[in-house]
Parts: sequence; C-alpha cells; structure tokens
Amino acid sequence: MKKKHISSQIFLCLFFTINFINSQVFKEISKDAGISSYCKDSRLMSGGTAFIDYNNDNYQDILLIGGENGTKLYKNNWDNSFTDVSNQSGLIVSGITTMGVIVGDTDNDGDEDIFITTNENSANLLFINNGDGTFINFSKEAGINHVSWSTSASFGDYNLDGLLDIYVVNYVDFVKPPFDMNIKGGQKNFLYKNIGNNTFEEVAEQMGVADIGCGLATTFTDCDNDGDLDIMVANDFGYKFFPNELYINEYPLLSFKKIGKEAKVDAHINAMGVAIGDYDKDLDLDYYITNMSKNPFYENINEAISYKDVSEDRELVSLEGTSWGTVFFDYNNDTDLDLFVANGEIMKLTTQDQKNKLYKGIGGGFFKDISLEAAIDTPENCRGLSSGDIDNDGDLDILLGVVSKDHQTNANTLLYENQLQNENNFLAIKLEGTMSNKNGYGSRISLETDNETLIREVDGGSSYLSTHSNIVHFGLGDSKLVKKIVVEWMGGKQDVFTNIPINVSLKIIEGQDSWIQLKNKEQEIVQGDSINILGDFIKKEGIYKDIIKSNKGKDSIHVYTKLKIVLDTNPVVKNKNSPKALLYPNPITNKSVLKYTIEKQGNVKIFISDISGRIKLLFEGYKDAGENTLEINDANIFEKFNSSGVYFFLVKTDNREYIIKGVFQ
Repeated sequence: MKKKHISSQIFLCLFFTINFINSQVFKEISKDAGISSYCKDSRLMSGGTAFIDYNNDNYQDILLIGGENGTKLYKNNWDNSFTDVSNQSGLIVSGITTMGVIVGDTDNDGDEDIFITTNENSANLLFINNGDGTFINFSKEAGINHVSWSTSASFGDYNLDGLLDIYVVNYVDFVKPPFDMNIKGGQKNFLYKNIGNNTFEEVAEQMGVADIGCGLATTFTDCDNDGDLDIMVANDFGYKFFPNELYINEYPLLSFKKIGKEAKVDAHINAMGVAIGDYDKDLDLDYYITNMSKNPFYENINEAISYKDVSEDRELVSLEGTSWGTVFFDYNNDTDLDLFVANGEIMKLTTQDQKNKLYKGIGGGFFKDISLEAAIDTPENCRGLSSGDIDNDGDLDILLGVVSKDHQTNANTLLYENQLQNENNFLAIKLEGTMSNKNGYGSRISLETDNETLIREVDGGSSYLSTHSNIVHFGLGDSKLVKKIVVEWMGGKQDVFTNIPINVSLKIIEGQDSWIQLKNKEQEIVQGDSINILGDFIKKEGIYKDIIKSNKGKDSIHVYTKLKIVLDTNPVVKNKNSPKALLYPNPITNKSVLKYTIEKQGNVKIFISDISGRIKLLFEGYKDAGENTLEINDANIFEKFNSSGVYFFLVKTDNREYIIKGVFQ
C-alpha cells in the first residue's frame, strides 16, 4: 500500500507538472538565446529596449540601452539565438549614460536609424544606418545638440512632409543629489523638425509643445483620427508640478493645441508609460498609462476627443507594482487585445510585490490577470518593454529591460518567447511609405475578417523608453479569410486590398495596387556549387533577397534566403536519372515536353545549360504539387548555344534539384 501511495504521489506530481508546462504561455530564454546584459544606472531610471531589423533580413534584432554600461545590439540568427555585434556596429559611446531608444528611417533610404536619449550630462544621439551592418554617430551634424535629462522619445511626421520628426520628453531639473528629494521642476521638451538630409531644427516652443512637466513617456498618435499626429505626454510628479498632457495637431496650421484637461486625461500622477490600442473594438484608440500605484485606462468615449478612466471597470487598476513599460498586443491571436505591464521597484514599497503583469483580453472589453500561469510574474527590476515576433512564427514575444545600481548583480535582460500553441490564425503587415515616411509611422490599418473589423496604429515609440517592432500584428482567431485591408496613410490617402491570405507576413507599399508576401528560408549547398538568385549564381554564405514574380508580372513574394555552405552534407538531391523529371521526345524536336513532379506547392525555376556551362532561365514561378510540364518548342533557345549539341535541363524546387540530359540535332 505504501509503495502504491508513493507511486500515486509521483503520478500526481507528473500530472500537474505536465499540465503546468502545457499551460505556460511564455518561456524566458535570454541567456539561452545569447543575451547576457543589463542596464546599470545608479538612479534606476534607465533601461530602454527596441526591436529593430537593422540588416533588412526580415528578422527582428534586439537593441538594449545599458545606461552606464553602453548600448548593446544583438543580431538575430534565425534560430532563437542572437549574436552580440555591438563592437562592430559603431553604436559604442563612452562616458555617456543612455536612457531610451526609438528606431526609424530618418532619411527614407530603406534602413532603420537609431535615436538614443541620454541623461543631463550630454546631448541625445542620432545614429545613421550605413546599410552594411554599421552605424555612424551623426548627432552634431544633424543638429541634435541640446542638453537635458531626456527619457522617452517618439518618431512621427507631424507636418506631413514625408520625413520623420522626433518628439523628446525631458525629465527633472534638480539642485543636488538625490534628485528625487531636490527637484526644482521639469524641463522643457524637444520637438526636432526633420528638414532633410538628416538635419533637424528644434521647434518645440514655436509649435506649442515645450511641455515643462517631468516627462517620462510620450507618443505620436492620431487621437482624433483626422490623418495627422497628435502628441501624448506622461509626466512624473504630476501632483506636484504639471500633469499628463495631450496636444492636438492643428494641421494645416503649424501649431498644436493643449487639451489634456478638456479631454480628461490630465492625471496628476507619477506617470511612466503609454500603451495604445482599440481594446473594445469600436474603431477608435484607447490609452493605458502606467503609474507608481493606480494605472489609469482611458477609453475614447466620443468623437469630441473625450476620455473616461475605465481602469476599475475593466479590472486593470494594477496596484501591485510600480509600473513602467506597457503594450497592448494579441499574444494568443484570438482578436482580443491583451495587456502586458512591466513592474519594478524604484523605492521600497512593502505593499507592492513588483512582479510583471499580463492581462488577458477575454472579450467584451474585459480582462483577466493570468500573470502566474503565463510564467511572466518574475520579480526582476524591469523598465523598458518591447513587443515583436523574434522567430517569425506568427505570435508576439516580449523584451524587457532590467536595471540595477551596480555591477555586483545577477540582473539580466528578459526575453520571453511566446510558446502558446493553438489553432488561431494571424496576419503580419509591414508598411513602406513613398509619399509618407518610409516606416509608415502614424498610419492606421483596418482589417476586416468574416467576423469583425480590427484596427492598429503603426507606432513610432511609446511604452517607456522603448520601441515595439514596426511590423503590425493582427490575431485573426478562427477566421479563414481577410476580406479587406484599408491602410490610411498620413494625410488621409488610402490603399485598399481584398481577399488577403492568412498566416503570412506582407509588405504594403504606399500607392501600389498589390501586396508583397515576405518569406524567409535557409538553404544549404555543397562547397563549390552555386544557387541562382535574381540571375546571379551565388557561392558565398550570406543573406540574399530573391523576388518571385506573380503571373501578372508584379512582385508578389520576396524571399530572404540564408545561404550556408557545407562540406559533407547536402540536403539537395541531385539525381540525373530521377523519375521525378522526364524529357520526351529526346532528341529534342519542336514538340518536346519537359515533365516533372514536385512534392509540394512552391517556387520552381527551370534552367537550360550547354556543356560549356552557359545558362538561360526558361521558367520561374509557383507551381502546384504533383505533375507539371514545360513545352520545349522554341528553337531560338538553342540558337543562342550554337544550335545542335548536348544540353542539360535543371529543375529546381525549394528543396530538390533534377537534372535531365537532352540532345538537339
């Protein structure tokens, strides 16, 4: 009996363990992923984070603000691991305490540049992407030379000239340390107007947005849905100095109007961060503000730009920690927005446990605290928060900046991989502006399924000190079809698309009447062999972009191929006598047909070459699985190769290669 009792206990332990593992939503993988860093700041205020595709390979890389430790850039290796490329990136600066970071294409050249805020001892930093994996510090040349204790920033095109401007909130002016005991007041915020060629003019007072609160968070956002960007400011010590503020853009007038009190968002609190989302699916944007205690949640209640704090109604008060970074996101792809809140101690408050919070959207605009079962309720001292899909698997992961006062610490950045497995569908969209700014920041995307309509705003910086991935993510639930997508670009122009596929990543370019599917694949070839990409036969390892044309001649699929050279192992099957491909009649006549079979639908390329190695592309496109044919009836093909002789037809699919010998007489 005793033995049976022990066995039962073991069984029950295993049962509950297995069920806990199966129910775990997120797994913390930072050290396994190769990320070993944290933010050092004696004031515990720094710790910004960002997702950035700095090398344009369609995978999210990681940028971490280190405070006194310096900036870290981690390259995504496509396999849930990252490589520290900080030293070779050109992002290393010495003697500067960094605070926050935003990512955007300031010169519209197709790659992402970096703006980093700093404390009161130095001006902020602008790094321009050289397009080769390196950056150059262009701050002085750009006119970024104003010194203040800057915290958060946001990219947005406030004057609709197609160039990204920068709004920066500045923190406190103090007499002597400790700063929190000797504050004289806040410092004026900066608005950097982009005047082209990566140069900027500071125009905050001129535009009426030189807010003098103790700013900790901000975002460019279109509160009134009129096609231009407004500015939301979250201020610390709001009860003592100046409260939170909302500035409405009066474009085409070059001015902003302060309406925080009128809109009822002027909370006199210790505001830290901002999250943006249409939580109730009524097609307008709502805002969650983090705080040292009660976090207000502002629901947009009418078209007159008026908000109501519904945090208690929606059970999102969150009194259990000092809250910093935050984001609305759909972690389980069920179409209901969820909310992540990063908590972390700034002073000893025994009533707070400081663990992070995940509130699951359960429908109807209501939420449920699932922090424990989601395995994210860790007690680390978190600050910045970014969301993005690090492994391109269709669900959103979370990056958290962790801060410590000294080097004698076990602190480390937190990277939570989303491990939830369900049957829900998704769609990811990346915008590329042509008349608008390249990132499409500030644009609004509405997506209509067979069940409902969802909206997202492309965010140029919010949260706290941080930037989310600029790839816009929609959970689709069980919807099998996206009926319509409407992109409202800055200024009001629209692009409309219908009958969109699901579970894919798309690029939408402003003004084009078709979307582009983005795909990544890895390819191995034997050393000495080559692979044809865009007409070039590539023999070196690297990442290459291939374009697959649709039947209408438009770019329909961009494939990012990571090429690896191997010595002994070759997954590509070469079989000259393969029954998978057949040429008949042979010798070749004007009635000859190349018959080939592929195992699954995918890209097919067919080449012809002569014995001297000259090659011509005969066909490129997508084919269905099964038997396919290509008619060889053009004598001009062979005239190019000196007419009669021996030829080889090469049929290449995503993972197979068939070679057929033919004779032309």
